[in-house]
Amino acid sequence: MSYGTALRLWHDAAGTAWNDHTHHALAGQMADGPLRRAAYLFLVHFPCAWTLAVTKAKTLDEMHACREGGALIDLTVARSLGHTTETSPRWPRLCARFQTATRLQADFWARGLSG
Repeated sequence: MSYGTALRLWHDAAGTAWNDHTHHALAGQMADGPLRRAAYLFLVHFPCAWTLAVTKAKTLDEMHACREGGALIDLTVARSLGHTTETSPRWPRLCARFQTATRLQADFWARGLSG
């Protein structure tokens, strides 16, 4: 599965926040620790999220793009910002929002682990 161009660029723009998110202790516990059940539930519900994305897609191309993961995000970003997304004046603000959402998710996970 390809996660697309936009998501890769957001990961890069998020800096350490993305690494903090993907290497968080909760992620490790989901992989091989006491939270295996949570990981199982996530994997069960993750396909439901992609199904919801298909139903919310506005065009047939977007529906087909769901098979390629990030292609749906790339199509949506291109529709909103144009095909030169990185040069759009709105791009830095979108990257900042991704970074904030990523940091907030890691902070939320930390609160759950601290009791």
